[in-house]
Amino acid sequence: MKKLLLSTFVVIFSMLFLLSCDDAHNTTTSYYDGLFTVWGESVIPELQDTAFVVGDMSGIGLETGDKALMRVSCLIDNVFGPKYAEWQVDKVYEEIDVNALAALSSSDSTLYTSPILGIGGYYTYGAAWAWRGCQMLNVVYNSKGIAAPQFVMSVDGVEKDTLRLSLSARIEDGNETRSKLLCYDLATAKQFINEKSLVEIGSYDSIYTTVSMLYQDIENDTILTGTIIGGKLVNPF
Repeated sequence: MKKLLLSTFVVIFSMLFLLSCDDAHNTTTSYYDGLFTVWGESVIPELQDTAFVVGDMSGIGLETGDKALMRVSCLIDNVFGPKYAEWQVDKVYEEIDVNALAALSSSDSTLYTSPILGIGGYYTYGAAWAWRGCQMLNVVYNSKGIAAPQFVMSVDGVEKDTLRLSLSARIEDGNETRSKLLCYDLATAKQFINEKSLVEIGSYDSIYTTVSMLYQDIENDTILTGTIIGGKLVNPF
């Protein structure tokens, strides 16, 4: 397994935890910035098992299963305490598309050959992780910054408790360094796995993922294929 260039590029969002007290009403309001998944009228913080009831999300265009980097606020009555806290979405910074895994056609495979610079930390979550059925990967790349890059994540196969994935990219040439958080629904891998392998990987409580991709080895001025551990998660199969 070749070592993948780990970029030091970090998305400039950082965690903000602000407190303000309203003496007249004896309340405290706190704010939390982070990545959340919408579930009904609740939002679930990334990599956590809790949920905050925020009410109807349709007004801001989000529905169950959607992911977004957002700010949520928490209003606590200092008399009644946190048990009666009121949560709501204060601001949505960025929506994160949840994509299906796909297979490249023979014609597309000749177009999706762009290397990336590597992977870099997104917010406070790191560069790659798997959680609640999704593979997350924050890729760093160079482009002109005009046309949006295109990425496809496909299934390379199954090996015991490990789902092997492959990322292909189509990026316009350029020298502007950018990053993009990619999210893929791992349950959509079923259509690309044969029945025997699906039974095998489905027998585990938790599974691992690996992701292979083309990357630029800047030091040696060449393009290599690198493979990283994508994460560990509760088995989505």
